[in-house]
Amino acid sequence: MDTGITVLYFLLRAPAQSYKTARQIYGMAIAHTVQREERDDARQAQVEEIKDMELINRLDIINLKNEIDQLKMTLPEAIGQVPKEDLLELVKVAEKVKDLKALKQSMDQMMELKSKLEDHPEEIRRIREEILELKNRLSFHHGQSVGQVPVCGHCGAELPPVAKFCKLCGTRAR
Repeated sequence: MDTGITVLYFLLRAPAQSYKTARQIYGMAIAHTVQREERDDARQAQVEEIKDMELINRLDIINLKNEIDQLKMTLPEAIGQVPKEDLLELVKVAEKVKDLKALKQSMDQMMELKSKLEDHPEEIRRIREEILELKNRLSFHHGQSVGQVPVCGHCGAELPPVAKFCKLCGTRAR
């Protein structure tokens, strides 16, 4: 039931002393109705704005699809105008660029490893000494010397080049 009709019904049924109260209620109902209509109008304006934005988005999508179609149609023509030899040359150049990028990446990795090696010269020296010592121990078991350093076949001690016996254990040098 409409608010105005409700108020009118109340006024007709109300006693005379309630007339002033009914008039206030009627004023409040009219104010409420106006506020509701304003809210409805604002919502309707928002709906219209959303519909407009939706229409704009649809038009943008249509325009983008048209641009894509135009590009698809002109691309074969543009490629057809370029001689086949030039296209093959471009493919070769692209492959060389790819190879050069891979080479540059490898070179960068090598430079990084080199800088890491240069940062630890003492460790490298120590590791080289350990390698020489291990080679000498290995040669000890085979009775040979590595790196021009003769070693004892029994205890592994270094021997002078002309030694006939080991100074530590007395074993005959080979």
